[in-house]
Amino acid sequence: MNFRRCFVLVFCVFLAFCQEAAQSDTETQNRLFEQDAPKILAEIKEMLYQDQSIRRLEQYGTSDTLVIDSIENALVTAGIDLDSLYVNNNTLFTTARFKDSIAQLRNLQDERHTKRLVELISKYGYPSGKRIDSSSNIDPLLILHHPSLKYKDTLLALLTKELKAKRLDTFNYELIKWDLGGRQGLPNVPMDVQHNSDGSTTIKFK
Repeated sequence: MNFRRCFVLVFCVFLAFCQEAAQSDTETQNRLFEQDAPKILAEIKEMLYQDQSIRRLEQYGTSDTLVIDSIENALVTAGIDLDSLYVNNNTLFTTARFKDSIAQLRNLQDERHTKRLVELISKYGYPSGKRIDSSSNIDPLLILHHPSLKYKDTLLALLTKELKAKRLDTFNYELIKWDLGGRQGLPNVPMDVQHNSDGSTTIKFK
């Protein structure tokens, strides 16, 4: 057997071994996820609550959804476009000093949540609620919409693997990839882009 044929044979054996190992790893992650799913989803639900609460606090000075809904309903009733309002009035409901102090806490929380999701994805695969319940709205996407760039390379490698394993769809993958890239340009997903008269841009995903 010449060297070239020997090399090809060894490479094929190695490739088959890698594929088998990857399949075994995926099966192990799926089994662990099914076993620990209630605990995982409860943790993600809590992270989602914290993620949205601190952002509402930063914007409105409160995280009380009843108060926020009342404010927004009153503005909509008055015919005010909320998107344009928030773009042009960054400190409408809170002071700049307050927003800066909350932003520091928010950044620390984002880093903590990103680190935890890296751990969960590494162990279980992408832990969406739909993996065990198609009606569940619990998904890490909202958390990873504000990722800590400290974990950019690790997270991107994990998500690329999850895309190949079909536990993460292309739409969500591209959105998170866009976030990790600093939201430069537009995400590579189907969308309608509207350029408003006030200079802002409204994006609606299809």
